[in-house]
Amino acid sequence: MPTTDAAPSEQSTRDEILGLLKDGMDAVQTDIDAADPATTDEQRLQLRRYHELGYLANQYRKLQRDTDLDAMDDRLELLEEGLDA
Repeated sequence: MPTTDAAPSEQSTRDEILGLLKDGMDAVQTDIDAADPATTDEQRLQLRRYHELGYLANQYRKLQRDTDLDAMDDRLELLEEGLDA
Protein backbone atom coordinates (compact mmCIF):
# COMPACT_ATOMS: atom_id res chain seq x y z
CA MET A 1 0.00 0.00 0.00
CA PRO A 2 1.38 3.47 -0.83
CA THR A 3 2.74 5.64 1.92
CA THR A 4 0.71 8.77 2.64
CA ASP A 5 1.11 11.95 4.68
CA ALA A 6 -1.66 10.64 6.89
CA ALA A 7 -0.55 9.98 10.42
CA PRO A 8 0.34 6.31 10.98
CA SER A 9 -2.68 5.83 13.20
CA GLU A 10 -4.93 7.37 10.53
CA GLN A 11 -3.49 5.06 7.88
CA SER A 12 -3.83 1.99 10.08
CA THR A 13 -7.41 3.01 10.91
CA ARG A 14 -8.15 3.42 7.21
CA ASP A 15 -6.64 -0.01 6.47
CA GLU A 16 -8.65 -1.54 9.32
CA ILE A 17 -11.88 -0.03 7.99
CA LEU A 18 -11.10 -1.26 4.47
CA GLY A 19 -10.59 -4.74 5.91
CA LEU A 20 -13.87 -4.61 7.80
CA LEU A 21 -15.72 -3.46 4.69
CA LYS A 22 -14.12 -6.26 2.65
CA ASP A 23 -15.06 -8.84 5.31
CA GLY A 24 -18.63 -7.50 5.31
CA MET A 25 -18.86 -7.70 1.53
CA ASP A 26 -17.57 -11.28 1.60
CA ALA A 27 -20.10 -12.27 4.28
CA VAL A 28 -23.03 -10.71 2.41
CA GLN A 29 -21.88 -12.33 -0.85
CA THR A 30 -21.75 -15.70 0.92
CA ASP A 31 -25.31 -15.16 2.18
CA ILE A 32 -26.44 -14.23 -1.33
CA ASP A 33 -24.79 -17.28 -2.88
CA ALA A 34 -26.25 -19.66 -0.27
CA ALA A 35 -29.79 -18.29 -0.47
CA ASP A 36 -32.59 -19.94 -2.40
CA PRO A 37 -35.46 -17.50 -1.94
CA ALA A 38 -38.72 -19.36 -2.37
CA THR A 39 -41.12 -17.08 -0.54
CA THR A 40 -41.85 -13.39 -0.92
CA ASP A 41 -40.25 -12.66 2.46
CA GLU A 42 -37.08 -14.51 1.46
CA GLN A 43 -37.00 -12.58 -1.82
CA ARG A 44 -37.31 -9.30 0.08
CA LEU A 45 -34.44 -10.37 2.34
CA GLN A 46 -32.38 -11.25 -0.72
CA LEU A 47 -33.06 -7.83 -2.20
CA ARG A 48 -31.95 -6.18 1.05
CA ARG A 49 -28.74 -8.22 0.89
CA TYR A 50 -28.05 -6.91 -2.61
CA HIS A 51 -28.64 -3.35 -1.41
CA GLU A 52 -26.31 -3.93 1.54
CA LEU A 53 -23.62 -5.35 -0.73
CA GLY A 54 -23.90 -2.33 -3.01
CA TYR A 55 -23.67 0.06 -0.07
CA LEU A 56 -20.60 -1.67 1.37
CA ALA A 57 -18.92 -1.77 -2.04
CA ASN A 58 -19.56 1.95 -2.53
CA GLN A 59 -18.11 2.81 0.89
CA TYR A 60 -15.06 0.65 0.15
CA ARG A 61 -14.58 2.38 -3.21
CA LYS A 62 -14.82 5.85 -1.65
CA LEU A 63 -12.30 5.06 1.08
CA GLN A 64 -9.92 3.43 -1.38
CA ARG A 65 -10.20 6.46 -3.67
CA ASP A 66 -9.29 8.75 -0.76
CA THR A 67 -6.27 6.56 -0.01
CA ASP A 68 -5.20 6.70 -3.66
CA LEU A 69 -5.62 10.49 -3.76
CA ASP A 70 -3.45 10.88 -0.65
CA ALA A 71 -0.75 8.75 -2.27
CA MET A 72 -0.88 10.81 -5.50
CA ASP A 73 -0.64 14.01 -3.45
CA ASP A 74 2.50 12.68 -1.78
CA ARG A 75 4.04 11.77 -5.12
CA LEU A 76 3.22 15.22 -6.52
CA GLU A 77 4.89 16.88 -3.54
CA LEU A 78 8.04 14.80 -4.13
CA LEU A 79 8.07 15.77 -7.79
CA GLU A 80 7.64 19.45 -6.93
CA GLU A 81 10.47 19.25 -4.39
CA GLY A 82 12.68 17.64 -7.03
CA LEU A 83 11.95 20.43 -9.50
CA ASP A 84 12.67 23.09 -6.88
CA ALA A 85 16.04 21.56 -6.04
